[in-house]
Amino acid sequence: MTDLELNSSTLAINTGAAILSFNNSALQSWIPASVLGVLLVFGGAGVMLFFGGVQLWYLSVTMSVFGATLLLRASKETYTFDSSTKTFFMVKKRLFRTKVVELNFREIKDVKLDESVDAQGGAEADLYLQLRSGKRLQLLSDHLIGLGVAKKHQTYQKIAALLECAK
Repeated sequence: MTDLELNSSTLAINTGAAILSFNNSALQSWIPASVLGVLLVFGGAGVMLFFGGVQLWYLSVTMSVFGATLLLRASKETYTFDSSTKTFFMVKKRLFRTKVVELNFREIKDVKLDESVDAQGGAEADLYLQLRSGKRLQLLSDHLIGLGVAKKHQTYQKIAALLECAK
């Protein structure tokens, strides 16, 4: 299993069954969010103690709350599509909890890639699984620094190919 910044994904062939496994990019997601969160929490306290005293309390509180929010929301994500068991696993590890989602391929209607243009004219893409229940499960969503349309498109193609072969 590799980070997306290195190799988009790993595809292992074992006795005719394919396993597609990938992580969110550590250097673009949970590492900068955690570092920035800690800096803001301690920076907020530092502003109040060293520079403003009581006069800048609102700035200190705002920085600390924003930093704590970033720190608590930073997550390491692992996605695994196993064609031998026809099962999808998503593991999101956060500071105080781990969320595991397990879906059978029958529950997945399709994999979608929504491409759009942001306000500055740059390309964006959202990768998600469309479930038969009507819900959408977004993949690679917790990136503080954008992952890039090309990497999401490569990942989309690999997921789509694996799901098509598993039918």
